[in-house]
Amino acid sequence: MQSYAQRTGGYKVGDAVPFPLSFPRGFELDKKVRKWLDDWQRLPYISPYEDGSHLTPRSDITEKRTAAVLHEVLSLTVGKKMEKEVLVKLGEALRLPPGFRKVLARHPGIFYLSHKLRTQTVVLRESFRRHMLVDKHPMMGIRYQYLHLMHMGQEEAGKRKGKGRKTVRGEQMIGEEFGAEGENDDEDEEYDDDEEEDMEAGVASGDEDSDDDDDDDEEGEKEDMEAGVASGDEDSDDEDADDTDHAAKG
Repeated sequence: MQSYAQRTGGYKVGDAVPFPLSFPRGFELDKKVRKWLDDWQRLPYISPYEDGSHLTPRSDITEKRTAAVLHEVLSLTVGKKMEKEVLVKLGEALRLPPGFRKVLARHPGIFYLSHKLRTQTVVLRESFRRHMLVDKHPMMGIRYQYLHLMHMGQEEAGKRKGKGRKTVRGEQMIGEEFGAEGENDDEDEEYDDDEEEDMEAGVASGDEDSDDDDDDDEEGEKEDMEAGVASGDEDSDDEDADDTDHAAKG
């Protein structure tokens, strides 16, 4: 983000750099939450490569730097996503402040939490249009082709057993040369991790349970964000205290 702001001109260290936000269709924020988010976006951007130890704990500017670190980590990955458990471990290694996990839930416009196949995956929203990566890395193309071959083998094995099954989503993804950029932005957003997991698990494209899960995810994101804005949240303080005690013991 910082490099992009510098390339576009007019950026100085400590200036406010807003995060690109992308909410699901139909996602609406309460006026109080919207005002807080607008004010939060105007805070100075502290580079994830700078020392943030001087920042006041549990402050909005500390939260913005934490979001910047998580954003930078995800942007450095090939798929612009990472399993939540792995990201949390990495955040602890980077000595992010206690309770940094809540940043993922409090900012659904920046991060998307996928719960496919009982695995929580954190996705960087701005890197996707519809269900495909905006900037496609060659390694992702190789991965798609590998998954496609795996799925074809599974389909052939099923046909030999008289249990042939069609793979509409997988064929669409490969046939369109890994997807077109920015088409029909009004459509509901889905992500590559969902596509890959569906292919690996052999899930049919019309799975109603999967659609219900996505709806639940979006509702959960909204509730988490609205609940997290209140600074006097007792549960939040208790969790932060537990994290601090755990860090001290470690």
